[in-house]
Amino acid sequence: MISDHDLPAGPRTEAGAGDDPEGAGRTNALTIRLFVDEISDGVARVLVDEQVLALALIFLPQGVREGDWVELRTRVIAAPPTETAAHRKRLAADDPGGPIKL
Repeated sequence: MISDHDLPAGPRTEAGAGDDPEGAGRTNALTIRLFVDEISDGVARVLVDEQVLALALIFLPQGVREGDWVELRTRVIAAPPTETAAHRKRLAADDPGGPIKL
């Protein structure tokens, strides 16, 4: 296992504010470099700058291994209208309504 002080800082870059679908003035895209420190039971322990995070392997490229650097890119998008409506309909089908009972 590699300690945090052995790693160079993982640069974060933000792309232009361009296509914010919500119109809230948010930066639309973010790129982060992650160092994959450990993989166990479908979860990767990744280092980002000085933070340690647990990330499900489903979010990383297939074949990623301990010791790899990965570039993760994210951006805000508008919800696909047909998928949102169908998802809400599925959720509402099981909802009896009223307050939540614990």
